[in-house]
Amino acid sequence: MKKNGLLIVLLISLISCSKDDASPNSVYYGKWMEVPDPAANSIPGFEVYYVFKKDKKFVKTIPSTNGNKSLSGQYEIIKNETGTSFVLTYPSANESISNCTSGALIENYKLQETDYLVDQASACGRYKAFKKAK
Repeated sequence: MKKNGLLIVLLISLISCSKDDASPNSVYYGKWMEVPDPAANSIPGFEVYYVFKKDKKFVKTIPSTNGNKSLSGQYEIIKNETGTSFVLTYPSANESISNCTSGALIENYKLQETDYLVDQASACGRYKAFKKAK
């Protein structure tokens, strides 16, 4: 009887712990790789990527032949009737921030149903899509 009671308590504690760790945004954490654009003659292995961390911080890495360039900041995931969006905020202006306004500190990405993050700066020719790395 004591063994059964102990097993039940153990099972309940395991289930409750796993629910605590599984936040609704946990599927978004991790590395998102740029999907190469064949029309842009992308160089394989030099795709931009983001790493989204649980503490609401991100790192954007831009590989090049001269070495990697990294930018970081904070992000917010917004879910509403139009879908899921990522709003990335940088602490200072940089030419590598993808938006249509010079000097702006924000990038916007929309999560498509196909699980791609799509750059919302497409109005000014900055279309990029990212897929979560496995």
